Amino acid sequence: MPPVTQANKFEDKMIYPELRETAELSIVKLLQDWKSSDFIQFYGNLLTQHKIFLTTIERDGIKPNEFTSAHNKFNKQVKVLVTSTDIGSLYVSIHNLKKALSGDSGRHPLIENFSSELISHLDQVWQVLNSISKLPSNFDLVLKLIRLAYKIEKTFDYFDRCLIFLDITGKLLSNSTPKSEGDDEVIFIFSAEIITLSDFIDKLNTLKQIYTEACLLFEVEEAHHSLKVGKIESGSLFAKLFGESKVIEFIIWFAKESIKFLHRNYTTEGKRGKLAVNVEQLNEQIGLYEKLNNVLGDKRMAVLQNEQSETLQKSAILLSKQYQKLLERETKIHINNESLEVQSKKGILFLEGGPKQIENQI
Repeated sequence: MPPVTQANKFEDKMIYPELRETAELSIVKLLQDWKSSDFIQFYGNLLTQHKIFLTTIERDGIKPNEFTSAHNKFNKQVKVLVTSTDIGSLYVSIHNLKKALSGDSGRHPLIENFSSELISHLDQVWQVLNSISKLPSNFDLVLKLIRLAYKIEKTFDYFDRCLIFLDITGKLLSNSTPKSEGDDEVIFIFSAEIITLSDFIDKLNTLKQIYTEACLLFEVEEAHHSLKVGKIESGSLFAKLFGESKVIEFIIWFAKESIKFLHRNYTTEGKRGKLAVNVEQLNEQIGLYEKLNNVLGDKRMAVLQNEQSETLQKSAILLSKQYQKLLERETKIHINNESLEVQSKKGILFLEGGPKQIENQI
């Protein structure tokens, strides 16, 4: 049997265009079911009344009697809404939505977690509706229903944003071309498995934020040197990207130096430190000034280090935070042809910001 290499390991992963297409179909189906349900009208009216109430009580200088009046008015409107609504039709809508979420659409690997959360919210709504239909003046029940409504709204808003993201990345992939003159490429292969679409978006958006900030630092017009997608695969995320050569070279250097620093600076309890968000401390950690001076030259560095200039401090803070986010949950990262260990070789390493401990694999 041939050895398992990094290359054939990723041949077994789902290619991103296929993942995008199936996710898009699943989300569209869920949104259609949601927007055609009876529940959405009740839900929309409820949130509209609550937002009007909040707008009223949040203005400056509101008097106690005005707050009481607004509260009583809101309570009355909710009571009218509940008593005039066919609760039975809402039960049917919830049942149909849960059925759709439990089917093939809701079980897509990139949105399955959100579908499960949504089912849980709908179960709670069912219980609250049952109680509130008997006690429409119970304000505690009203507040619970509103909190659930906002959670449901947030999930479907996430689905809407996913469609926009999938459309944009689909166009990037379909229009991607080999690197042009003045561009360079970087290949990132991350060890942490990408399970949800949220994880996928966060990781790619973090890379985009890093590129944008580096362009500002290097005075590169991103509009003329945009970050391009060569290839993306899911699972353990594989991302091949093209961008302005100086910026890409800096991104690679910053990533490698950050990993080396974080790998060196673990505690006896197995906890990893954090990159500094102060430019002077970050310089001590990874030698930022020397690197920038080599690339930018003395004149540009003098401007950046001028006491009146906040560009360097702002960039250092943003880059530090974004790289810290990029490395969360990772044990190993491949950058081009180099493999870098993120975890400690002694004991157990807890990645700051990551949700779980990672046991040493030696």
